[in-house]
Amino acid sequence: MTLVFEARRLPFGSISEAYAAPIQPIVALHALDELPLWDRCMLVAVLPVVQQRHSAGAAAAPPSTVAQPPLTGSSGDNADAAAAASWSSATIRAANHEERVNASPELAGAPSLEDVTLALTIVRALDELEVVYDSSISTRAELEQQQQQPSLHAASLAEAPRRAFKQPKKTSEELLMEQLLQERLADTAPYLLESSDEDGEKSAEAAVDVAMCFTVKGESLGIGTANIFGGHGYHP
Repeated sequence: MTLVFEARRLPFGSISEAYAAPIQPIVALHALDELPLWDRCMLVAVLPVVQQRHSAGAAAAPPSTVAQPPLTGSSGDNADAAAAASWSSATIRAANHEERVNASPELAGAPSLEDVTLALTIVRALDELEVVYDSSISTRAELEQQQQQPSLHAASLAEAPRRAFKQPKKTSEELLMEQLLQERLADTAPYLLESSDEDGEKSAEAAVDVAMCFTVKGESLGIGTANIFGGHGYHP
C-alpha cells in the first residue's frame, strides 16, 4: 500500500494564502493555526490522497468498535495504567474533536487528526521532490533554448544578405515589405524544427514526470517517475 504524489499536481509554484484558504477550517478544527503557509498549501493537495485510504478499504473494513480501557488489578500494573491513561487521552481528543464538529456542522466528515498528522509527515518530506522538480524544469528550459538557437542562427544568416544592401533610409513601403518577408520566414522556417521540437517536448515531459512515493505510515520510498509508482494517488 503506497501513496504517490506527482510533482506537477502539487502547488510548488502556487504558494499563496488564496490557495491555502480551503484548508483553513481543517487547520482551525485541529488547532494547527501556526502551520507555515507552505505546509498549508501542500495539505490542500496531499490530504485528499491520504483520505483515499478510507474509501478504498471501506468495504473490507469490519465495523468499528469503541475500545474500553483495560481493567487493572489491585497491584496497579504500570503497563495497564499507562494504557488506561493513553485511552483516556485519546477519548478526550475525540470528544474535543466531536465538540468542534458539532459547533460547525459543515465540518462533518472533515479529515481526522490522524489523517492530518500523516499528511503533514508527507508534506515535510516533499521539499526534496520540489528540488528535483525545479531542476527538471530548468533542464526543460535549457533544452528548449538549445532547440531554438539553430533556427535563430538560420534566420540571421538568411537576413544577412539583405542587411548588406540596406539603404540608409527606408520608405514605409520598404519597411512593410521587410516585415512581410520576416513574417514569411517565420512561417516557413519552423518546419525544419518541428520534428526536433516534438522530440524535445517529449523528453521535457519525461523529465518533469517525477513523483514521490510513501508508505501509509508516511515513510518515503524515494523519487521516480509517476509511471513506475503507478500514478498520483493511493494504491492499495
